[in-house]
Amino acid sequence: MARSVPLSRFTSRVGGGSAFFVRHHTHHRFMRALFTVIIASLIFGLTAIAEPTDSQKLAGVWLRQEAGMRCTNTVAADGSFVEMSWFSHSDRTNTYQRTGTWIFKDGRLVETIKSSTNPSEVTPHTNSERFVYSNAGELVIFWQSSTNKTVWQRVSP
Repeated sequence: MARSVPLSRFTSRVGGGSAFFVRHHTHHRFMRALFTVIIASLIFGLTAIAEPTDSQKLAGVWLRQEAGMRCTNTVAADGSFVEMSWFSHSDRTNTYQRTGTWIFKDGRLVETIKSSTNPSEVTPHTNSERFVYSNAGELVIFWQSSTNKTVWQRVSP
């Protein structure tokens, strides 16, 4: 009767024993799966914290300044905005007003311009910018057709 029982039944599961004994690695698989879940949660969690997911987080007054240009966007909780822009030239200053919406979608800031007082701007039109990051006081994006970043500073909530 002893011959019909496989030798692995008598072999210790910890160290030693037959060279043909296969150890179960469920603990290692579990730890690897747990580690993967934790890392994925951290990555997606940090992305969710960094990227505004709704237009309410954009509500407030935002300012962007560059050489010879200043833009102020007043954004409502629904994402609609009114933008005032000033462009300084050596002989004049041009002032324009635009209306539209800012909405975050798939990691991008989608800006739709509905109207503009600039006679050379065709409306309506939409721009899509790659979102970089935002916090309580700053929003950084890259324009679709440029490598330059655009930095908006929050002036008031």
